[in-house]
Amino acid sequence: MFVDRPDAPAPAPAHRFNGYFFTYPGAEGHRGLVSTVRDNEPPVLNWIFVDANTRAVRHAGMKDSLGHVVGPWGWSDDEQWLMLRASSDGFVVVEEEEECDGGAPASCWLVYWDPDGLLRRQCGDEGKRCVPVALRRRLKLAMESTYVK
Repeated sequence: MFVDRPDAPAPAPAHRFNGYFFTYPGAEGHRGLVSTVRDNEPPVLNWIFVDANTRAVRHAGMKDSLGHVVGPWGWSDDEQWLMLRASSDGFVVVEEEEECDGGAPASCWLVYWDPDGLLRRQCGDEGKRCVPVALRRRLKLAMESTYVK
């Protein structure tokens, strides 16, 4: 999953995150997160998960998400922030070069989950830029779901 920034765009044509909660079909019955992965009819959905080896936030079909961190996902109490395992803390973006596709020697920013800070320490040791982030909820139609009097 890439961060789309004007000064460091994604290395490939981007598809905006368009996510929904579904029960992940595993023994735990976690609240899973899916997103469309391209614009077409009917929409194609992939599971959003954290790679157990790299900690990168990724998307793929059910088969490829097995054995990784698949949830539970949710919203903060104020419905503003995406949470994984009941916390909105722990997400970071890392400036990468090797992981970027597209041929040009440009960097891109990838989203990772780093709840224990290990990745941030490794980034410092390797001289990479690593920035803590919170993943904010932005509704597609710009309408809030909370009732306002």
